[in-house]
Amino acid sequence: MLRLVLDMKIGDEERLLLEMAKRSAESLLRIIADVLDFSRLEAGMMRFEKEVFPLAEVISTAVEVVSSHALEKGIQLSWRVEDAVPKQVQGDAGRLRQVLVNLLGNSVKFTERGEVEVTARLVDQPAAAGQRLILFSVRDTGEGIPENQLERIFGKFTQLDSSLTKRHGGTGL
Repeated sequence: MLRLVLDMKIGDEERLLLEMAKRSAESLLRIIADVLDFSRLEAGMMRFEKEVFPLAEVISTAVEVVSSHALEKGIQLSWRVEDAVPKQVQGDAGRLRQVLVNLLGNSVKFTERGEVEVTARLVDQPAAAGQRLILFSVRDTGEGIPENQLERIFGKFTQLDSSLTKRHGGTGL
C-alpha cells in the first residue's frame, strides 16, 4: 500500500515520511522471513524448488531490491554474469534471490562510500554428473571483516561489533 501511495502525487514531506515507513516495513518483513527460514533450516523442513530460470533476471531483481538504499548512500551498485555462465540454470530462483538480497543488503549497509558488485562465474571444480557449479561473489569497498573474525560471523545471531548494530541495525541472522 505504501508503494501505491508513493506513486501518487504527494508533497515532499509526506513522501519522506512514507519512504521511511516503507523502509521500516521492508526491514521488518526481511527479519520475519529470515527468522522463519532459520527455523525451517534447523528443523530440516526447508524445501528447495528445482526449476529452470534466467540467472541474469534473478541477479538483476536482487540488485534492484537494494538499489534505493545504495542510491541514498551514493554507492555504485553493479552486477555481472561472466560469459561462460549459462543463461538458464536450474534451482530455486526465490532462495537464490533471497541470499543475494541479504548479501547485497549487508554490503550496502556496511559500505560508507564506493561500490558494491555481485558477480556470477563458473567454478572449475568437478560437480555431480551433468552439473556445473556457479560461484556468486559480492565485493564491496567497505571496511571488511578482519581475517581472524571470519569464522565468527557464521554463528547464530552473531555480529562482530555491537556498536555497528546500533548504527546500521540488523539481527545477525
